[in-house]
Amino acid sequence: MKNKLKFIMVLALTVVSALSLFACSSSSGPEDKYEAVLKKVNPSWKVYEVKQEGTNTVIRVEAADVVPFPEAKKALEALQAMDPKLSGYVEFYNKEVGMVLRKLEIMPAT
Repeated sequence: MKNKLKFIMVLALTVVSALSLFACSSSSGPEDKYEAVLKKVNPSWKVYEVKQEGTNTVIRVEAADVVPFPEAKKALEALQAMDPKLSGYVEFYNKEVGMVLRKLEIMPAT
């Protein structure tokens, strides 16, 4: 009886672990879409938040170093190529310092 209980507990723990891994590996929505585009510009960037503020989309990107304007411009162009109707902002944020390093406005293509 005791061995049967241990087996059931181990089986339950295995199932819970597998389900949590499955939940973590599932798509997180728009973050994945924008991150795939931005990683082509700089592989170290990570999109950690996408928010809708009215009609604007705010894409917050974690960047470890200062983001030079030409590199930020490339990121902006890549996002506009992916979605020409996209409007809002891209914020490059450094968690260590706790501040926005660079913020660019995304204007829809006319």
